[in-house]
Amino acid sequence: MSFVMPTAARSFFRTITERGVPGARYIMFDTYYVCLLLGLRERRLGAADQLDPDRFIDNYPEDYRSQADFIAGLLIDAELDRKDIDLSNKQSVEREMILLLDPSSPTGISGTGSEFLNRYAVAGFERLQREMMPPAKLEDLLVKYADLWADGGNDD
Repeated sequence: MSFVMPTAARSFFRTITERGVPGARYIMFDTYYVCLLLGLRERRLGAADQLDPDRFIDNYPEDYRSQADFIAGLLIDAELDRKDIDLSNKQSVEREMILLLDPSSPTGISGTGSEFLNRYAVAGFERLQREMMPPAKLEDLLVKYADLWADGGNDD
């Protein structure tokens, strides 16, 4: 499994990833995670051709390893909802989980699941791009992100 940034995300977040935040440790995966959560919440996949051709990391960074099961659960939930799979149909739910998960992978996510995660990150990034200018400071990103989250994922 590899994490891949949306194509324009590196330049969009450049100010906060390169300059850093005094007293805080901010890593590129933080920007991926912000985009991913927004895309998962909106249940929308972005286009695969909007992914950077280079992966930036193959496993969860140390700070995110404890979130692996949470991310896997959010992916499953989003895909079940996006595909309108009836939760009472255990075979369909199990089939989807088998498609998305790989217990032998360091992240627990299959190649297909990884592709979906990356595409959800694209959709989340697209929403951020529509709603704000590239953030000059981390605080700018966090305030706008909180507004978008409070909006419930509505793209109105």
